[in-house]
Amino acid sequence: MRLTIRGEDVESHVRAIWSDTLGIEVLPALFVEVGGCLDFLSGIVRIKGDWQGAVELRCHESAAWLALNAMAPLEDSIASHGALVDIVAELTNMTAGGIRALIEGSCDLSVPEVASGSASCPTWGGGHVAIAEFGFLCGGEPVFVRLLERAD
Repeated sequence: MRLTIRGEDVESHVRAIWSDTLGIEVLPALFVEVGGCLDFLSGIVRIKGDWQGAVELRCHESAAWLALNAMAPLEDSIASHGALVDIVAELTNMTAGGIRALIEGSCDLSVPEVASGSASCPTWGGGHVAIAEFGFLCGGEPVFVRLLERAD
């Protein structure tokens, strides 16, 4: 099955998570100037069923801090890197769940996986090709959603 998802549907879902749930302003971004992978965290949820693929959420560490503080305000000195990984896992899961709702047929979602630092530009085990990518500024910080389709 070939996946067809409209950009406005993805934008609507991202806005529901970041703006409506977290209270963080979301703007679609056609082009976002970013450095390397070092300051990013990436999460992935694999989708298996009538459509085989994955949803990847890649966000700048600053965006993860904004989301963490919106969900569970903490002193910066108390919050850990593990808390950032947890929030990116949750955001990835929420994003994949919304995209799953747009897919016709039966599909199951995996548990989210998160990589950070130099590992945040992972290949996720290969076998996937990007079919769509959407960029956003969430609280002024870059966030990307990529749809990956199973290549084989």
